Amino acid sequence: MLSLADLLKNHPVPGIKEAAIREDCVDILTKALGVSISVRKIKYESGVLTLSVPPVVKSAALLKQAELATLFLERGLALKEIR
Repeated sequence: MLSLADLLKNHPVPGIKEAAIREDCVDILTKALGVSISVRKIKYESGVLTLSVPPVVKSAALLKQAELATLFLERGLALKEIR
């Protein structure tokens, strides 16, 4: 009988990569906008950043979209759209 650890050792843990990407996104947004944002308030998928934040913060992110795109590229992430 195999243990759960033996079964999972050859498979990556789901969600670890996504969590790391979201942490990078939060770090970039916090530095660029000067506002602390919770990891739970953002979603990043295929270059689309979805923000569940107050409209003032979202407007600031949209105004600095070009700057954010270069900061994302420095971390190896693409930023195509902010929603």
